[in-house]
Amino acid sequence: MASWPGGILCKTQSSAGFAMRLPPLISTAIAAYAVFDTAKDANTTRSSSDVSPPLPTRPPEMTKPGRLAIIDGPGVTFEFSTGQPHPKNWIGIWHDYYGGPVNGSWVQDQLTWAWADGTHGTVEVDIGELPPGRYLAYFLAQKGYKELAKPIEVYISRNQSMRFIPDAFTTHNARVGDAFSADISGLLTNVKNGNMSYAVIPPSNADWVYVTSSGVIKGKPTHSVLSKFSIRATSTDNDTAVLPVAVPVAPRKKPLVRSIRVLTLNLWRGGRNVVDYHSKQVSFLASQDVDIVALQESYFQDGRRLAKALGWNVWQAKDVSILSRYPIGRVYREIEAGGTVRVDLDGDAKQLLVWNVHLNNAPYGPYDLCFTNYSTNYIQRREEWARRVQQVYEIVHRLKEYKERKPEFESLPQILAGDFASPSHLDYNKKTRDLHCKGRDPFPWPVSRRTVLDGKWRDSFREIYRDAWKVPGNTWSPVRKLNGDRPEPMDRIDFIYHKKLTTIHSDVVVVGDPKPEPYHGDNEWTSDHAAVLSEFRLP
Repeated sequence: MASWPGGILCKTQSSAGFAMRLPPLISTAIAAYAVFDTAKDANTTRSSSDVSPPLPTRPPEMTKPGRLAIIDGPGVTFEFSTGQPHPKNWIGIWHDYYGGPVNGSWVQDQLTWAWADGTHGTVEVDIGELPPGRYLAYFLAQKGYKELAKPIEVYISRNQSMRFIPDAFTTHNARVGDAFSADISGLLTNVKNGNMSYAVIPPSNADWVYVTSSGVIKGKPTHSVLSKFSIRATSTDNDTAVLPVAVPVAPRKKPLVRSIRVLTLNLWRGGRNVVDYHSKQVSFLASQDVDIVALQESYFQDGRRLAKALGWNVWQAKDVSILSRYPIGRVYREIEAGGTVRVDLDGDAKQLLVWNVHLNNAPYGPYDLCFTNYSTNYIQRREEWARRVQQVYEIVHRLKEYKERKPEFESLPQILAGDFASPSHLDYNKKTRDLHCKGRDPFPWPVSRRTVLDGKWRDSFREIYRDAWKVPGNTWSPVRKLNGDRPEPMDRIDFIYHKKLTTIHSDVVVVGDPKPEPYHGDNEWTSDHAAVLSEFRLP
């Protein structure tokens, strides 16, 4: 086993739970360990004279990295040791999907922390504000980000029963004779520690499938059928959870994917305006059987968070992110409003280009149209000032540039999804004028005109619902109903455009019965936008 410089964090048996003790990995380091001690005050440090370092119980080459289990309480107590003591050594906790130090450098601020002075001792870190989930704890040197011990996993359950977040789960497609793998471990919540066991249980029509100790479904399908079975997860204290799973199986040597379901959603600050947003978002995405998801306002690495839970692939930028059931084969240079990836639906045999954008939202055109006496020309100029038109032109010009240098942009089907922060000219005509701003003439919104007319993109929703009077398809807003003492303008500002695909169906999606602001906190729906979901047949 390779040594880890400086010290070790691990766990031992305590009155609150059971864990394994680790020996030292290098001669200068004394084995460290972490235990629960919920009776201690938060952010306190026990002196080294109060605790004797543990003795190794087996040779170093026989040990495994320790883990830290969490039970309900105001904090978690770590016992540590290091050959590099310093008053500003510290322990920090980050999400397990992103944020912890990399190669001794800062990536993202810690969620909670405490000093860890001395060669060894105990430190309680307050976790009172952290929701149930999986985290990583780091032992770091001198107010910096150099690791003194190998990071350990931290589980917070709040003494709730373990469960799978969705009621059921459909994986990506499998194919007869091909190896299949799907990770469902991230769908478990209220996990007390990492010592889990998984099993396939009846009823099942999939004798080819098995599940690993880490919660990964594997196998080689033997016949083309929708394979259905259930996975049971069991914790060390015999808490159990069951998840019904479906795996669509394509025939041997036939296309793996014939159609795709694409969803776009502005998360509304990641969903943080609604309680229990993570579970609600995971349940929603699992229930929609989607293959590709374009997210906006995923500022807090929410794409990574959701992809880890779903066992999917992800590309994450500062604002936007793209989730995919299938591998992301290439990431292209970002544009001002978003970015582009290539999704490999079936290796080299079937690929798709996906653009995701979030255009600037101020000044907002419908406010100009509904709340002012600005002329049509002046409102169009303000659309330019908002840079939305320029951001769309960048997509048009980037696509033209790529076609000359990258043949896939000429040959492959493409998706352009996102929050365009502007209505569609297809929705504004004489028949629909009273649906938006009463008394105003139809308005030629330049963003959608440039997208549809100059960019040659096709609006999937309007391909299915051509009459904007009968089916407005408004995505803004399920919860914003008033603007001061005036009605909030309702518009369709979220879109899924495409090239070289056939639209099978498209719809605007909201779950539950969202209460309007300011009563939205307990909504089942976690956004102030509606989602758009379109299904396409591949060429």
